[in-house]
Formats: sequence, C-alpha cells, structure tokens
Amino acid sequence: MQLTPVQKLEDTDLTLSPKPLVSPAELKAFYRNELNQIRGGDKTKNFAKGLAKAHGTKDHYKMLFMSHQGVGKSTEISRLIQLPEIARKFSTIRFCAQDELDPVSLRTCFTVL
Repeated sequence: MQLTPVQKLEDTDLTLSPKPLVSPAELKAFYRNELNQIRGGDKTKNFAKGLAKAHGTKDHYKMLFMSHQGVGKSTEISRLIQLPEIARKFSTIRFCAQDELDPVSLRTCFTVL
C-alpha cells in the first residue's frame, strides 16, 4: 500500500483498499480526525477511558462496537490499541472471526501457543 497521495487516477488502487488501517503509518497517512466531529466526539478516547478505569480492578470493561461493514470499526480498534496509555497496559491479539472461525461449528481454526 502506498502511503502518499497518488498523482494519477489510474494509481488510486495503490491507496484505496477495503482493509482496515492497522499500522501507525497507515493511520497517519489516511485517518482523518475530522470524522470525530461528525460522530459527536472521539469515541475511541471514550473506550480508552473505560479500559483505563477498569485496569487493575476486578471489574471488566465491556463495550459494544457495531456498525455496517466497511465504515471503520477495525480502524478505530487500531487507533485504540496504539494509544500510549493502552499499549502500555494491555497486550493485543488481533484476529478476524470471519477468517479464523469455522462458520458451521464456530470452533477456532487456529491454535495459540
């Protein structure tokens, strides 16, 4: 993936992808904070506050994060796990349930060692 603006229309496939933004470089190149104004605030920061509050306690933090496919849920999770206050306290295991679960039995198709 190219992380700079393309100069020709035929090169747009170098930057347009249905995959989520995952790396810090991808987020820096393509994520626009202006989206948070439209959404009514930075929801990822709210998630981070909830996680930080529950960290070190016996409480669990639960959040429901849902929307239509392709609107940026995974990208927001990328932002969340890259926040310094989250990265310092939590380890992240990232997987796609669609790719890693058998749809018939809902059993995992991978092994964590």
